Amino acid sequence: MRKLMMLSAAAFLASIAVPAFADDLLQQARLYFKPIPTAMPSVKDNTITREKIDLGKMLFFDTRLSASQIISCNSCHDLSGGGVDAGSTSIGHGWQKGPRRAPTVFNAVFNVAQFWDGRAEDLKARPRDRSRPASR
Repeated sequence: MRKLMMLSAAAFLASIAVPAFADDLLQQARLYFKPIPTAMPSVKDNTITREKIDLGKMLFFDTRLSASQIISCNSCHDLSGGGVDAGSTSIGHGWQKGPRRAPTVFNAVFNVAQFWDGRAEDLKARPRDRSRPASR
């Protein structure tokens, strides 16, 4: 009987402690994470047009831009699979295994830096040498 009372008391205390912890955790998360904006940010002197969207789509899937002529952006950033590749690391030209998996391209315009190591400030920037960390 005493064991049952102790378990009941523990369950009651846990039921009132968890929501307080969850609320605190949610408040902390809101300091770091914000909802994705409903409008895409505009780039100065580069208006978005239907022609540019169509060109971007065409280039994203075009294998002729790669050195081997068999890899496109979609090879690693597979749009049908969440904008990433399926493996643990990306595979490049000559079946070279990359050091990490390609990040998703979905909503990448909202990222504070590009690539996992932040070597490009935005989508327009040319990536820096991988051995040098990006300055913030």
